[in-house]
This record gives sequence, C-alpha cells and structure tokens, in this order.
Amino acid sequence: MIIDDLMHIDHWRWYDHVGEYAEGQEKKILAMMDDAGVDKAVVLTTWMDSRRSNDITCKAAKEYPDRFIPFGHVRPTDLYWPGELERIGREFGWKGLKIHQGEFPLPIMEPLLIVLSKAREVGIKIVTFHCEMIEVAEKVATEFPELTFIFPHLGCTSGGRPRLPAYCKLARERKNVYLDTSAIQNEEMLGEAVTLAGAANLTWGSDGCVHRPLVELTKIKVQKLPKSDEDLILGGNIARVLGLK
Repeated sequence: MIIDDLMHIDHWRWYDHVGEYAEGQEKKILAMMDDAGVDKAVVLTTWMDSRRSNDITCKAAKEYPDRFIPFGHVRPTDLYWPGELERIGREFGWKGLKIHQGEFPLPIMEPLLIVLSKAREVGIKIVTFHCEMIEVAEKVATEFPELTFIFPHLGCTSGGRPRLPAYCKLARERKNVYLDTSAIQNEEMLGEAVTLAGAANLTWGSDGCVHRPLVELTKIKVQKLPKSDEDLILGGNIARVLGLK
C-alpha cells in the first residue's frame, strides 16, 4: 500500500500563504493520487481559520472515506482554537493534527507547548509539524513522548541542507519522530536521509496539491533503494503510525 502522508485540500499560494479552496478540489487530488498509484492520503487544510479548515477536511473525508485520512489543523491566533481541538479530537475522533511554525506568534515555544498539551488531552496521537528549528523539534519530541511527530521536508526547506544531519539524528534516536520526504528539490538529500536516519524513520508525502504525487514518488524511485526500505518509506511506516496494520 502506498500512502501519501501530506496532501493539502487547500491550494495555498507560495508567497503569502493564504489558503484557497475551490469546489471539486477533492476530485483533482484523487486524480493525482490515481495517476501515481497512491492508495490513501492524509488530507488536511492550513493557512486559513481553524474552523473553516477543519470543515473542508471533514467534508472531503466523508465523501471519500476509503481514500482520505483526515488530519485537523489549528492556529493559536484564533482565540477559539481550544474548542476546535476539542471538536476534532473528541467529536470527530481524528488522531492527527497539522501545525506550522509560521502560524505561531514569536517566541514560539510557550504557545506551542500549550497547543500540544491540549492536543494530547483531546486524544490526538500524531502531529505533523512544519518546524525548521531543530532546538524546538528536540524539545517537543522529548517533552511529549506520547505524541508521534512527523517533520515534513526532512525538517528542512530546499535550502536547509545544513539542518539535515541534526534532524536525521533526532529521528534515529527518538522512537516518536519521523521525517517526511515531501518537496525536497535536491533528490540527493533523500539518499542521505536514508543513510543518516534509516528507512524505518522516514515517511513519504507529496505536499500536494502544489506538488504532484507522481513527481514526489519518482524522487524516491530513482534512489534505487532495496525494496524493503522503499516499502517502509512509501507506506509501511506511516501505516504503522496510523494504526492501519
């Protein structure tokens, strides 16, 4: 089974990070998934107010329950965010949450710890956290061992190669940390991540729909990994984290 661990239902714009959503976006995503042979995808919506983002994700997951696995989203600048976490955790029963460092006020640590504490309280088990600050990643992974953290883009952006060894070390040493491979422009970094972190600590995602799953899948395929390693990255690891096997 191939599972995309990071698929946006919103189509967010690169430079101002404003979430956009259009009717029929779900069908566009499904077409991309089918083109790449992806069986299931974690779907989510960010860069818009918390309630609207979760309403969009909920609608998509209800329409395609066999293909979409919903993750919630909150941003702490929405004063009602604790109630929204209650809704997605206790009412919807979702086990995953997406947060992005860019949606948190600075300094990030205090509001971040508050959000994660509440997420744990309402039953969230998995946090996909776009975090390019290794000291923050290390702190939350240590303080919240009950939560599984997935750090997208290997903890880096395309220009963040110097951070790769530290994130790989964190994933190798902490059982609750995985690195997602999505949107890495330099494919050599993927091979380095397998060497430094180990295939058992990596998950595959497309960061769609801005990036096409077929393109992101090809970046893994060209690494010519042993089949056992490729299977772990493309679905085995995230299936275990999601409780699908």
